[in-house]
Amino acid sequence: MIKNILSPLILLFLLVIIFKSTQSPEVALKKNIKAIGDYHFKNVKISFLKNGKKEWELTAKESTIFDNSKKFFLVEVNGSYASKNSDQTLNFYSPTGAFYIDTGILKLVKTSSRLSQNTQSYFIVSDEMELDSYNKKLYAHGNLNINSDSIILTAQKMIGDLEKNKIYLSYDIQGSIFNNSVN
Repeated sequence: MIKNILSPLILLFLLVIIFKSTQSPEVALKKNIKAIGDYHFKNVKISFLKNGKKEWELTAKESTIFDNSKKFFLVEVNGSYASKNSDQTLNFYSPTGAFYIDTGILKLVKTSSRLSQNTQSYFIVSDEMELDSYNKKLYAHGNLNINSDSIILTAQKMIGDLEKNKIYLSYDIQGSIFNNSVN
């Protein structure tokens, strides 16, 4: 009789463990915490201009600015980057990020993005993404997935040279490349 009672309980317990272990972690943002930065804003729009031309723009639900460290901390970040001749765009979303004023680097976590170069689009999901606006580089680290019409790749690191239109992958690269020829 104990066997008939314990067997379903153990099975239920194992199913709960399997379900919990396969869930991706959420980036927990604590609500109702007073911002400790120098300035705090809601519904923020930031543009990066170079020689009077907009290179990238982002919007955030909230932003906290720290004067001493010259950083913007951002919540619910949506943005876009466009190259000089507009043949390349990067659209991105992240639940949280930081912009370093001195270096022009935007760091994002749990990022979903779409990189379009000419007629090809790449969908990129990564644990961390970094946009270096001064050097025109895009870095992605951690669990990295890249999908397009012709590739499905995973890696641990990506460097995108936004001036040369090249993507470099390293560390544990796996995936498939498809030929787009018609049968």
